[in-house]
Amino acid sequence: MNKAGPIITQLASQPAANPIVEVDVAQRAARDAARLWEQINEGYQADDSRIVNYNLTSLEGTKLKVRGAIDASKPYGVAIGAAQTFGRYVAEPFPELVASQNNIQMLNLGFAGAGPSFFLRRPELLRWINGAEFVVVQAMSARNLSNFVFETCENQDVVRKRGTKGTMFVEYAYRAFLLESEPSLAIAVRAANRAQWLREMVELFKRISVPRRCLLWFSRRKPNYKEGLDNLGRYWADMPHFVTRPLLDELIKTVSVECIEVVSMEGLPQLLTDMRSKKAVEIWPTTAFPNVKKRCHNHLYPSPEMHRKCASAVSGWINANSAPTRPPSNNKSRRRIIVHHHIFKNAGSSIDRALAGVLGKRWRAFDPQIHVNDSDGRIDGKRCKEAVNQDELTNFLETNPEVDAVSTHQGRGRFKLGKKFETLELSLIRNPVGRALSIWKYERRPDRQATFDSQMARQAALLPFGEFIEWCLLVRKPPLAPFSNFQVRALSANPKWDARVTYSDLDRAIEYVTRIGCVGIVESFERTLELFNHRLEAFIPGVELRSYRVNASGRTRESGDEEARHLLSKKTYELLLEANALDLALYNHVLQLGGY
Repeated sequence: MNKAGPIITQLASQPAANPIVEVDVAQRAARDAARLWEQINEGYQADDSRIVNYNLTSLEGTKLKVRGAIDASKPYGVAIGAAQTFGRYVAEPFPELVASQNNIQMLNLGFAGAGPSFFLRRPELLRWINGAEFVVVQAMSARNLSNFVFETCENQDVVRKRGTKGTMFVEYAYRAFLLESEPSLAIAVRAANRAQWLREMVELFKRISVPRRCLLWFSRRKPNYKEGLDNLGRYWADMPHFVTRPLLDELIKTVSVECIEVVSMEGLPQLLTDMRSKKAVEIWPTTAFPNVKKRCHNHLYPSPEMHRKCASAVSGWINANSAPTRPPSNNKSRRRIIVHHHIFKNAGSSIDRALAGVLGKRWRAFDPQIHVNDSDGRIDGKRCKEAVNQDELTNFLETNPEVDAVSTHQGRGRFKLGKKFETLELSLIRNPVGRALSIWKYERRPDRQATFDSQMARQAALLPFGEFIEWCLLVRKPPLAPFSNFQVRALSANPKWDARVTYSDLDRAIEYVTRIGCVGIVESFERTLELFNHRLEAFIPGVELRSYRVNASGRTRESGDEEARHLLSKKTYELLLEANALDLALYNHVLQLGGY
């Protein structure tokens, strides 16, 4: 096989075309022992504390820290990206400048080393992104991606070679890779990264539901560069690494997005000084970086001048696209309505009681009843429609102008009630195993048996739990809906009672619970009330839910699941798990999202 002998010779004997690339590797490698890179933005603050205070604050619903805080109950914009958006070495990054120029809050979701998959893997960030008035998406690097040679770590500027345990910074890893690899492999990896970057950026834009969004090219270079394999500078160029004009144009065409291009080197190299003494801070020690001439300067990241230029361009885009796509949440002309999706045996009666307790007649149940022949075509004892549509709910609300909150067993996903209404939707989900046990116990209760007759209730009274589950899932055709991914069905806009629940339904349910941010956990009921009340206070001041327990047969997550395990055979327990695999995925997503 033809090894790249000349390339190895050049790399070994010549400095990199851009020596600062190698300087940055060595500087960050020095802090590897402290593992500060695992802390994402906190590593920057630790390194740069003498130079700038990034005012890091915890972002609600995540384990991440961002620059500055916002009030989520008021309109805000979002900028997402990597260190360039974060604003390393800059006291006022462009998101902060955009906020002051446009009199709107800006959430800076810039993270050290982030690529598009950093956001795709974190639905809790997408919840914040999709709550914004507009979104600015930085064209991030294509080097911070997993491929068939490397896989990225939590901080995507850190990689490990597949099949190994050791980690290293991405520049060092790729420099060694170029030394060791044939040209064909190096070219293949570059092409693979570009294809993966396009795939992930397209997916990221698909998951952003905000209509006002743009792509931001924020770099020291134009999108085109002269490619080569003799050094990193020619292999991947400056930020965003590997991205070329054809690749950028393909993204723009695929997702139909406007691109703001900000290309500048104004203010670089940037002198870095101590905040207190105003003396220059050396960040390139002579012993480690003998070839660097300006040792107290930022050579890599956008300067304050570049951030001001970027803010001006972004503000221009905002002004050119100023027609509001969604009315602000504090628009007094819109009628605010609380919608409670009451999922059967998910503590919904407790939420209904709490809403009625604080709102009185301003709360109403909305479950239109119809005649059905199938005695199982019921929801919580009522002969109901399979699903209520938004027109029916709109008509009900217009007919009852005094109503501020409704509860319905028949809602599906998000109600879009038109321009007259602004909604806050509440719901709870639970471990589907414990939920199945709770339904069985509830249907067997004497008061339930005396007042409600259905095939399910009769079977619950006759059969032990294991045989009842087998009847619901194996004998009953199709499987009884409340015992087969019912929670995903309810929160995914799937309107049919017995329709098959798909992975696409799960995707929609995850998007729903992530976007609205008001889905709680039955097993952590008190914590759920805290989260609900936090959102309710901003939505309708003075509405605070108190804790009630109605129709409760158990209080802890463990008791429901463990008791079910004891009552079921291994085979039947696994049958129940498989029938609710999508519900389990949604449940665990909400656990993580809400920090339970």
